[in-house]
Amino acid sequence: MAQKDLGNEKYRKNQFDEAIRVYKNANQLARKLNDKEMSAILHFNMAMTYFRLGSYDQAADECANAVKINDNYFKAHLKRAEIYQRQRKFEEAVIVYEHICELDSSNQDYAILLNHAKEAAKQTRKKDYHQMLGLDPKFTREDLKRAYRKSALTHHPDRHSDADIVTRRIQEKRFKEASEAHTYFQLRHGRYN
Repeated sequence: MAQKDLGNEKYRKNQFDEAIRVYKNANQLARKLNDKEMSAILHFNMAMTYFRLGSYDQAADECANAVKINDNYFKAHLKRAEIYQRQRKFEEAVIVYEHICELDSSNQDYAILLNHAKEAAKQTRKKDYHQMLGLDPKFTREDLKRAYRKSALTHHPDRHSDADIVTRRIQEKRFKEASEAHTYFQLRHGRYN
């Protein structure tokens, strides 16, 4: 596909914004032609471009789009895990590596990457319930209700039923964490002003 090649050329010349524009146009064409393999590749190329721009959330989202189309796209899974680690989202990286190991249990390199991510997650695992719900330390009962509803709606599994399996698992984890934080604050007496 000529558009993909043009996007790759823009990428090599560090013209990242232009590369993204070209990849998006190429992806629209690939979808019209029902070329799923090309669409997955173009999503991954956009992920790499966003990664180079330092737009890690967008890069991770594009990796998710690629693996939603082709769950066996290991490069996209691995890049997504790398992005999560760079963002210090080690538990999300663990979920990605666990899925990779489910897809290919014979590759010991994946198991090693999984163990490294688990170790990093263990070292940084300190639950910050305020952060989980986006609450100030001096929140009110209404702030808690509002924050919990927002988080529950955002991360509810039904909202992500058509996402790739890793995204569904991550959102399910965040939904459970929001419920845990909500329960923690409800049970902790003297917390409400």
